[in-house]
Amino acid sequence: MKFFVHSPLIHSTHRGLRAGELMKLYSEFAHYVAGLLTLSPVYQASSSTIHTIINPKSGFFSHHERLRRSLRKLHTQSDGLASAQSAPPLQVHMSEYPGHATKLVGSILSETAGNHMFISAGGDGTHKDVLSGLVSASPPRPESCPVFRLPAGTGNDGADCATLSEAYEVLPKLSDTRHHGALEVRTADGRTFYAFNIASFGLDAYVAHVTNKLKNRLPGNVYTLVADLATLFYVPVYGIPQVTLHIGRADGSSVRWQNRYALVAFGVSGHRRYGGDKPILPLDENLVAIELPGFLGRIKLKQHVYHGTHVHDPEVRLDTMDTMRIDCDERMPFQFDGESLWLEPDAFPVTVRRIANAWYGLRP
Repeated sequence: MKFFVHSPLIHSTHRGLRAGELMKLYSEFAHYVAGLLTLSPVYQASSSTIHTIINPKSGFFSHHERLRRSLRKLHTQSDGLASAQSAPPLQVHMSEYPGHATKLVGSILSETAGNHMFISAGGDGTHKDVLSGLVSASPPRPESCPVFRLPAGTGNDGADCATLSEAYEVLPKLSDTRHHGALEVRTADGRTFYAFNIASFGLDAYVAHVTNKLKNRLPGNVYTLVADLATLFYVPVYGIPQVTLHIGRADGSSVRWQNRYALVAFGVSGHRRYGGDKPILPLDENLVAIELPGFLGRIKLKQHVYHGTHVHDPEVRLDTMDTMRIDCDERMPFQFDGESLWLEPDAFPVTVRRIANAWYGLRP
């Protein structure tokens, strides 16, 4: 049985696809990318089951003609892959709602032993959910369950490649694994969140919240303009509460900050980007807090963040945190890897800790 199965649907010019036809396309995509992974040295040195987790609502998969074009390219690329003659152990999973991928990964790890490789096919939210399932597994099995994150969303800050074309070239060349960190965020009302790039409170979390609400309601990228405009009205409408940060460093020292911060962002490490490749943490420090700027200052701040020059502003504080406690008496917007919500006063204090070796990624 040939592993690469060509479907006539990828050459169809019919724009409307029924649910069954879409599932065939999703399955074919999963088989193609898994087939490319089986050619890699890291796969051939293991005896892993490949799990491709697809979010059909992510940017790439929701544009069906783009999906078909990509499948045609994969079909052409696979013509020379004669070594992939038989299907490896592969399971395709569909993530149907936010948090579903976390449950899928949890079920896989609790029900099956052995080694697994995960291909996360979606946006940053899908990647976060897949990795959350790995980190929250009991007992954790990070080394036996490495992950490759395809850039199939809109922002793709957390993907392992900038484009899908690049990913198709990289998959057969994967030869090793590398450990990565994570952030664990716990609220006083008993909830736990994980972030694998950046989490934040305040102005940018509000932008993420507006973006998430408008993304599927407005055509094209109009929602990004509306979200940017919303930043100018955030302070007059919601105000900026006073926040106290108790920051613990890896060397055992600690420091306390208190102010009306418009934005507090913290990353797994320094040199981190988010929100469509904005360098919010451009230096070694993984914590930034920005005091409340005026109306014109908020416009200037937005431009500085776009270029990473905000770190030179006197209203900006930087540090390197290993743990942190956040105290606040008012509600605040919170985002973690693009997912957003409002935290009410009873959610505070919020505690944060950095997990050094939380998961393993596949790399060339």
